[in-house]
Amino acid sequence: MEGSAAKGVELNDCDADNRKSSIVSRIYVTGYNTSLSGHDFVLSMRAIFDSCGEVMHVYIPGYARRRKLNRFALIYLRGEGAQEKR
Repeated sequence: MEGSAAKGVELNDCDADNRKSSIVSRIYVTGYNTSLSGHDFVLSMRAIFDSCGEVMHVYIPGYARRRKLNRFALIYLRGEGAQEKR
């Protein structure tokens, strides 16, 4: 019985860590060079925001239709501290 109780505590601690790291923050970004290709822009945003947490997604509204960068983008970050570093 003692072994199973200890395993339950470990799982609960692990679940708490997963909940903390599953917090997603969204950042609104403006003022970047709109002449970049979409791929180059995404790579540069990942490099800039990598220290703030895991860059989950870089969203450029309307990019797929126009093939031109919009004047703003949304960066989605996940990880402990992502909320504080926005």
